[in-house]
Amino acid sequence: MNVEPTFQAGLQESTIKMTCHANISNYKWKAIHLEYKNESTTITLMSILPTYPNLISENDVNATISSRNEIVNITFAIPIPEMMTDCTKTLEFSCIFLFQDETVEISNDTGTVIIKGNEF
Repeated sequence: MNVEPTFQAGLQESTIKMTCHANISNYKWKAIHLEYKNESTTITLMSILPTYPNLISENDVNATISSRNEIVNITFAIPIPEMMTDCTKTLEFSCIFLFQDETVEISNDTGTVIIKGNEF
């Protein structure tokens, strides 16, 4: 499983895109979570089940599922809010796959986003 891109830069009040790819040909997945992490907290922004439609919107995040069987591809469009700061922030977004067979280890990958601060 991997996340693309693994590193990107964004501006406040812009939208970034991140794609999760996984070859799960031997397993059935039960959920995919998109998590956000900053210096102090981790939040699940979206959870996707295999029965969900191809286009999903939750917590201002949009997801497009382009395949869901042997190869799973999900593209997330994530809005970056205005942070009212002149500091540069580092955010991490993780894609986490949970499988129906609980003996299969959880699979995840993380992409890093650098958000440029406001210039005053």
